[in-house]
Amino acid sequence: MVTEFMTFYEEYKMESLRIVFEKEILTWKNAEQKKMFGCPCVKVNGKLFAFLVTNGIVITRLLETQKNEVIEKFHAIPYKTQTRTMNKWVQISYRNHSDFPLILPYLQISYKNAMKEK
Repeated sequence: MVTEFMTFYEEYKMESLRIVFEKEILTWKNAEQKKMFGCPCVKVNGKLFAFLVTNGIVITRLLETQKNEVIEKFHAIPYKTQTRTMNKWVQISYRNHSDFPLILPYLQISYKNAMKEK
């Protein structure tokens, strides 16, 4: 049986956006880059707070009210894998450099929320 492999991240489409993303976030205290499912992700104190997918940023550590604000403001959707929907994680469209300053405050919130977690 052959299973279809889904690519979550395509570097050739996202390289310049990834560079902007990392240039900012990797200056934050204890922020580190890793790979998860082939996607560039950022963690603080071992806790995932955001990652890139093709044409998007997934933010993982928002409170319910913050998540609802992101959904309304950006028409974000819950992050979906091949087999599961991660309802607590939101995926925001990220297709050009002008998107990043608008998304940045929510990345900072996710980072701060992750830092508070034990």
